[in-house]
Amino acid sequence: MAGINLLPTDLAPRASVVKASGVIRKLTTLGVILLLLSLGVSIGLFLIFSNQLKEVTARKEQLEANIKALQATEQRLVLIKDRLALAQEVFARPSGSDEVAAVKSLISAFSEEVSVKQFEIKSEVTTVSFETQNSLALTQMMATVASSGNYKQVNLTSISFTPLLGFSTDFELIK
Repeated sequence: MAGINLLPTDLAPRASVVKASGVIRKLTTLGVILLLLSLGVSIGLFLIFSNQLKEVTARKEQLEANIKALQATEQRLVLIKDRLALAQEVFARPSGSDEVAAVKSLISAFSEEVSVKQFEIKSEVTTVSFETQNSLALTQMMATVASSGNYKQVNLTSISFTPLLGFSTDFELIK
């Protein structure tokens, strides 16, 4: 059956308008398809980039934790280095053990009546203070100090007598 058109021909759309509307319909369909494709690609890229962002953030946190651990290790190493430098400085200083041994041997040579009041050891000079109750012990003590041979020079810096304490002497022993 043939299509019967009862409308007047001047009201019918022109062939160019029908052709243009077909082209516009095809372009609109193509635009919607392109819009849907770009939306899918955008969502895919968003998911990929958010996943990469999570991985990079986790890696950054791991590196920060490693840096903090290394900083603590570095601080310990700096402390150890400072301690070693201080230990080397202490070991480089002249030891007082020789002087202490010399004073100890000197004291052991005294009689029991002689007591050490105090002694101070410096790098070149040792200062020793003795007390004794009688002059005989004082004479023996002075002879022992003078003949010890451990010191280059022996100076008697002070000697005093009090009836209550007895004789008190101070020596300066020079290495």
